[in-house]
Amino acid sequence: MGLADSIRIMRGHLTEEERRERDEAARARSSARASADPDVHRARVRMCAGLSAVVLQCHLDTWRSALRVMSGPWLTEGRWTEDPSDGIVEAGDGLVHVRLSGARLAELMSILWYLPESRRKDIYATPQGMEIGWKAVPTPAEEEQASRLYYAVVAVVDRVQLNTPRQGDFPIVAVDDAVAAS
Repeated sequence: MGLADSIRIMRGHLTEEERRERDEAARARSSARASADPDVHRARVRMCAGLSAVVLQCHLDTWRSALRVMSGPWLTEGRWTEDPSDGIVEAGDGLVHVRLSGARLAELMSILWYLPESRRKDIYATPQGMEIGWKAVPTPAEEEQASRLYYAVVAVVDRVQLNTPRQGDFPIVAVDDAVAAS
């Protein structure tokens, strides 16, 4: 981008595509700020608990990662001892569909949000039922996987309308960022 483009943009002379990019970036920043708020997180967990079911569309390894999160050593209560899904169905392209009840999704969301170290700034930030210390520390990969899955679910849960009957299939949470071929 040259000086002329910078001046054009500063004056607000944006193309439609540039406006969409700017607005999308602003929404992403706003969502990131809201996601850091524990009250917003708790509202999302309540929303999850009210859903009948959700379908996670992801790679089998991503689902296994979620299972490890929910059976990890940092949980002192509420560990998943078995796969709580209603079944795993192959969806093609190496992906699977995993149906979870809203109650199980709420449990998963609670742990996914607190797993990254940035959410646990002090001892009081760790919720009841979790113990993260020298004996139970998630790896950086586990923290990133937890964040990625959390925000994939958030993208669907934030669009749920309360007290509206479901029409059609269960909501699908897609965890599948495509890589652009060059």
